[in-house]
Amino acid sequence: MNFPCRLLLSWIVLTAPAMAQAKLPEIQAQSLTGKQVVLPKDASGEVTLLIFGFAHASKAASTAWGKKLNQDFASDNAFVFYQIAGVQDIPRLFRGMAEHGMRSEVPAARQDHFLLLRHDEARWKKFVGYEKPDDAYLVLLDRRGAVRDQWHGRFDAPEYQKLAKEIRALE
Repeated sequence: MNFPCRLLLSWIVLTAPAMAQAKLPEIQAQSLTGKQVVLPKDASGEVTLLIFGFAHASKAASTAWGKKLNQDFASDNAFVFYQIAGVQDIPRLFRGMAEHGMRSEVPAARQDHFLLLRHDEARWKKFVGYEKPDDAYLVLLDRRGAVRDQWHGRFDAPEYQKLAKEIRALE
């Protein structure tokens, strides 16, 4: 193999892992407490998990993932997770009622980390590979905001164990 080909091959081998870990596009959303959150900036320096739910049908899956994460990582200062509810498609007439219902169901301690996605929902559905309305869509970010892994589905104990192991490895 000639020198230019070896050089190109070396560059590909060395840069492929970095290229595979793309930065998360910016998310601007409001928390249930009314706080404006910009991700990944506001989670910079922490391992971060985003749990997207795009329909009322995803509530059970998103809640199950969130409860287990809160149970296992609540006191972990190097990890944070956000639950993100897509509310853009809810008719404005009913959106206030839906948001009020979320505020009453989400524990006060978690409301700063429960975000309402009111715009760009189609972009995020594409980003997470949206398929089923009853699935939760999870995106794991490293401390720099690079996407490390993605999952979707209902809560599954073996998948959760893999996720928890990956979170701890990134901390």
